[in-house]
Amino acid sequence: MYLDSVTSVFAVFCCLLCSVVLGDTVLGGVFFFYGWQDNVIVSSAPGVVVLGGTGFGKISPFCAINCIQIKPCHAYYICRLNDQEICVLSLLYDQNTAQNGSLKCKAYKFRGDCDSDAVSNRYSGACVKCSPDCIHKDCDDVRITHGNVTGQYPLSLGGRTVPVRCDMDTDDGGWTVMQRRLDGSVDFFRGWSDYKTGFGNPTGEFWLGLDNLHDITTGGDYVLRIDMEYSSQQYYVKYSDFNIQSEGDNYRMSFSTFLGGNTGDSLFWHNGKAFTTYDRDNDENVSNYDSPNCAIAFYGAWWYSSCHNSNLNGNYQNTSFGKGINWNYVTGYYQSLTKVEMKLRRS
Repeated sequence: MYLDSVTSVFAVFCCLLCSVVLGDTVLGGVFFFYGWQDNVIVSSAPGVVVLGGTGFGKISPFCAINCIQIKPCHAYYICRLNDQEICVLSLLYDQNTAQNGSLKCKAYKFRGDCDSDAVSNRYSGACVKCSPDCIHKDCDDVRITHGNVTGQYPLSLGGRTVPVRCDMDTDDGGWTVMQRRLDGSVDFFRGWSDYKTGFGNPTGEFWLGLDNLHDITTGGDYVLRIDMEYSSQQYYVKYSDFNIQSEGDNYRMSFSTFLGGNTGDSLFWHNGKAFTTYDRDNDENVSNYDSPNCAIAFYGAWWYSSCHNSNLNGNYQNTSFGKGINWNYVTGYYQSLTKVEMKLRRS
C-alpha cells in the first residue's frame, strides 16, 4: 500500500465506524482509510472474499459490516472492476505483502482500539504492527497476518529465521508442521546433530528440528496432531499440552491427554521419554532386539522406550519387524505408513 504524507494525515481523520448485531452480541470496529493500493488480488488469492455492488456510498458500509462479521478479516478494499465498484475482504494487512493483479483500490484497515499504524489482532485483541518485518513464532501467527493459505513461511525461532510449512487447511488451520513423510525421498536415518537442527525441505519431506520444537513449545500450550495415510485410508490423532524439553534433558517429549481421533493411541508408551538417534542412545532398552540402541535396532530416531509402539521417523516402506514408519494401531509392526505429518497448534 502506498501512503504519501497527505494520505497518512488523512488516514487519521477519515474513518468508518460500523457495528452489526449477531443474536445478542454487538460487534463493532473502526476502519481507517489507509490509502490507495495497486495490484490487489481479486479472484486468484485464497482467503479473499469478493462482494459485488454499485456506488461507493453504499458499498463501503456494506463491506465494513461484512468484514466485522468475519473474524480473520483485517482490511477491505473498494475496487473498480468492469465499471462496477466491488468489495474485497482481505485477511492481509501488511503494507509490503507482494500481490499480483492490476486493480487500483481504496484500502481500509480495521483499527480496533489500536493506533492508526497498527491493527487489532482479531484473535488475541493485541495491537500488532507487521510492516516491514513480521515476527512469527508459529503458524498461528502466520494465519493472523497472512490468512489461511497453506505454504512455506519464515518463523523467528531462537534468533534464527527458519522456513516451515504451515497447514492452513486441516482442522481450521494454523498448524506448524514439524515432520512430513511423503515418498521416501529424504533419508530419516540420521544422527543427533541433524535431528537437533532439522533437515529436508518444507515443500517436501522434512524434520523441523528439536531445537526449534523446544523454542516453539516453551512459548505456550500446544496441541499435537498427527495425520497418517495407510492403504489409501486417512487417520489422525491429537494430544494436548505437547512439549519438547531442551537438549540438556535430551529433548524429552511430553503431553497431557490423548484427545482422540479415528485410530488408537500409539504414542502413550513414549510420553516422558528422551530422544534417541543411532549416535546418541537415551532409550531404556538394554538387551532386547538386535541392538541396545533402539534407533539402530529399528532404523529410525524417536522418543523410544524399550523400544516402540510408534516409529514415525522409521525407514520408508520397510516391512521388516518394527523398522518401517509404524503406528501400531494402524500398521502393526510389519507394515509402513505411506504418508504422515506431525503438526502443532496453540491450544
